[in-house]
Amino acid sequence: MPGGPSSKRITRSSNVTLTSSEIEAQPSTVIDAASAHLYLKKKSLCHATEPYTLTHLISVLLQITQISGSTSLPVLTAIRSVIFLLKQHAIDETAEAVAKQVTKTVAQQISDSITTKLVDHVVAAIAPQVARILTASESLEHMAQSIEQSRPQLTEPDSSSVTLTPLTLLTPQIMEQITTTLAPQIDQLTSTSNSLTHTLEETTQLRKLVTDRVDLDRDINASADRITHATDTLFSAIEDCQNSIDLISPSLETTQQRLNTLSTQILSQPTVLPPSPPAAPQKNLYSDTATSKTQSQTPRHATHLTTARGSPPNFHTFASSYPPHPNTTPPQSASADAAIARSAI
Repeated sequence: MPGGPSSKRITRSSNVTLTSSEIEAQPSTVIDAASAHLYLKKKSLCHATEPYTLTHLISVLLQITQISGSTSLPVLTAIRSVIFLLKQHAIDETAEAVAKQVTKTVAQQISDSITTKLVDHVVAAIAPQVARILTASESLEHMAQSIEQSRPQLTEPDSSSVTLTPLTLLTPQIMEQITTTLAPQIDQLTSTSNSLTHTLEETTQLRKLVTDRVDLDRDINASADRITHATDTLFSAIEDCQNSIDLISPSLETTQQRLNTLSTQILSQPTVLPPSPPAAPQKNLYSDTATSKTQSQTPRHATHLTTARGSPPNFHTFASSYPPHPNTTPPQSASADAAIARSAI
């Protein structure tokens, strides 16, 4: 990594899984949140003035996938998978927060409303019965005092029958009255208890969903750690390639200069064609020689020689009737005239 300690590229077997602590302890320029912020800012992968929210980190991962075209397809696919999982997690987290807030608000409102109404109903329903019970209690107390005062005047069996008879008649009536009065309130309490039980079940389900989300977060964190390791390895490979290119560039420039110099020298030299071999003289055929000679010696206006059978042609007459060809010389002897006549015949 630039600016950090020189280290060899770290390769990891697919059968060996490093823990988060081991990955964090590996040599790197990024060792904490501050160095991470500086590195992302240096590489222009983040917005320096914005907080690192989940949406911001998703944007950073998307920018990482566009760093170089030489990134392997599995690494890009893994990073994109984490991006979509993080986006889904952000949506689920928002929905969960809204659900918690709505549940809390509704539960608080229901609890306040039910508690207030329940207290009012219970007080309103029990108040008359309590008043009656107090009245009955006062009556019983007054009756007991009266019986106590009149006990010396009565016999034992008569006193027992007088005391038990009013109590026996009064107790069932009071219980029946109390039961009749409290029955609607008991029904309301039962309905409220059922509603609270249903709400408790929903709360339990929400708690289970929250637990599942926490487990998913752990898995996402583990995947993020693996992606971080893969990204660091990829960055190291890219920087190695960049260093190799930087080392090769001077040699390539020197080679290019030499090629340009050689091309200039080749173009500046005059082009010398090799001498062509002399053409072999063509041999004239006998027929061509005879034809050309005949054409050069034959008069332009040929005439037929009419001679009697058995008599030789008049070569002098034939020769003198036409002017000589401009390219030929006049005949020098009779033998030449005879040859010309034979050729014409």
